Amino acid sequence: MESIKFYQGQEDVVVIEETDFGQSIFREQYTQALLQLEKIVAKPKDSVPSIVAFCGDRGEGKSSCMETILKMMGNMEAPAINTFMEETVVQHDGKKPITLQSLCPHLQKAKFDILETVDPAFFDEKHNVLELVLGQMFSNYSKYLNDNPAKRKERKEDISKLQMCFHDAKWCQNHIWKSIKGGYDPIEELDALSAGLQLRYKMQALIEEYLKFFHSDEGGEEKERFLVVSIDDLDLNVSEAYVMAEQIRKYLIGAHCVLLISLKVDQLIEVIANYLNKRTAPNKSLDTPAMASKYLTKLIPMENRVIMPKVYDL
Repeated sequence: MESIKFYQGQEDVVVIEETDFGQSIFREQYTQALLQLEKIVAKPKDSVPSIVAFCGDRGEGKSSCMETILKMMGNMEAPAINTFMEETVVQHDGKKPITLQSLCPHLQKAKFDILETVDPAFFDEKHNVLELVLGQMFSNYSKYLNDNPAKRKERKEDISKLQMCFHDAKWCQNHIWKSIKGGYDPIEELDALSAGLQLRYKMQALIEEYLKFFHSDEGGEEKERFLVVSIDDLDLNVSEAYVMAEQIRKYLIGAHCVLLISLKVDQLIEVIANYLNKRTAPNKSLDTPAMASKYLTKLIPMENRVIMPKVYDL
């Protein structure tokens, strides 16, 4: 009989597992997440967000599971991960077992550039998902140049291209923000409308140029590369959760962008419903909870959700 181990001091912190994934209480969740990531990297989509969502109540291990998957994605060639994928049987084809490793050929060949996990507590009316993602990307770019001063001359053209992509994305974002605040003349208003349409494509161009910049001088086997954005407890910021979800839906998309999100589904539905209630008041005839549920189902389909185990299931 398998046992569950508890370690003093780890009761209320994020625990990142690095070995013995097959013995973890989250082994089924790890398997499901890796299979979903395989679908994403095998057939990248550029019109809808590529999301893997870790769903559950408070204290059920959403953040720990997500952070462990992020750790796996950072080093898919690690022996512990290979062992887990080789030994995990997903299904049987007749008498022959089909392992996780045989079902994830594209995932093992992909390369992931993982940004630091975003905390929604920092979101407000002035700071949003896009600003934090852009800030992290630019910080990594600046650190690279500071650590490699000789590259400034060697890669002058690449630096110029990436800086232009940063400029274009930030320009679009600033124009959208100014439009929300108001005070534009008609011509500036047209600029803002154009910026809203362009931001999606400018973000896609920035992500592709960013990945190319950091990996263009690497040797060895050519791999498909993806930028990974992770957001922990999306539903906790009650006032801005819907705005964050909309920014993800509109702008954090592209064939080379993958999102990992942890959330409590029921709470996010309630937050979105409350937002819709405020926007549609005093019209009370709308079934906002149903609208919010359908909205979230479209943003994060059921197959993209990794459900955390309940205590009674263990």
